[in-house]
Amino acid sequence: MAFRVTIEIYSGRPNPSWMVTDPDQVQRLMRLFLRHRAGLAETPGSFMGVDFRGMRIDFASDTVRSLGLPPTVEIAGGGAADPFAGAELAEALLDTMPEPADQAERGNYRVLRDAIRQAIRRSVEEGLGGVETIEPQEPPDPELAAEAEEQLRRIDQRLNACPFDAGPYEPDFWNDFYVVQRNNCYNYAVNQRTDSFAQPGFAHGYTIPHSTTCTEVRTGALRDGLRVWGDCQPAGYERHLVALVTGTMLDGTRDFHWFRRHREGFWGHKPGSGPARNVDYSNNVVTNPFSCNRGRYTEWCGYFQSHNSVIVSGPL
Repeated sequence: MAFRVTIEIYSGRPNPSWMVTDPDQVQRLMRLFLRHRAGLAETPGSFMGVDFRGMRIDFASDTVRSLGLPPTVEIAGGGAADPFAGAELAEALLDTMPEPADQAERGNYRVLRDAIRQAIRRSVEEGLGGVETIEPQEPPDPELAAEAEEQLRRIDQRLNACPFDAGPYEPDFWNDFYVVQRNNCYNYAVNQRTDSFAQPGFAHGYTIPHSTTCTEVRTGALRDGLRVWGDCQPAGYERHLVALVTGTMLDGTRDFHWFRRHREGFWGHKPGSGPARNVDYSNNVVTNPFSCNRGRYTEWCGYFQSHNSVIVSGPL
């Protein structure tokens, strides 16, 4: 028996993931899982922390069913009956995270592991309602804020020459068991299920650099066929209005995140392999992606438009 562990932390980039195959480790951890079942959850939890959303275990064998366990469980994400047991299990799993062979990557590995360990403990000590949050900050550039607000006003009043479609908010599709784990914020934004954790530009031979600036993510999106808002898409359908932001995660890694406007007037988004939602990090409905609480995604990259001709894919 073996299983895969995934740390739910990023929204755009693929999450850290590894296989646990050593028989002794597997046996020891399986005993822990069975002893502390109250620390396991079968569905994604309600964790609304800044970036860490728990850990997921995907069992490679159906034999776990005979033990009374589902094929996939979540730990330390807010869905378990006993969060203290979940935190204990999450720390045990974190100890199995393999150290990279590349000496240059070991520093980042240690930073990530330590940051996740602190997030696990903080989620228990402070409770799900009191985990680390980042309050909305005053925009550093008043001109940028004014421009973004004016763009949104014109969009809401249909004063821009670019026509766009606003589909209904349908989280049930994206939160289905077979969809939620393999599709990210970019899939949600362009409304395409690829089951590959789509990356801007990946379908067209482009890889976003680790610096992950607005310009670099935008380059990939434009290669996929998106257009900057104002450069209207041609006639067609699925001309969704989307917004892009970037930021620095708790381990120092750079990441990106997308929002999509819905018919109801609010914006939906899907943080990584977590469930789709229409609320921000303060649990308020997103009516303005620029001014809402975006957590660590503090850098505004602008509005874009998707289209049915857009082609996206990812590495999974």
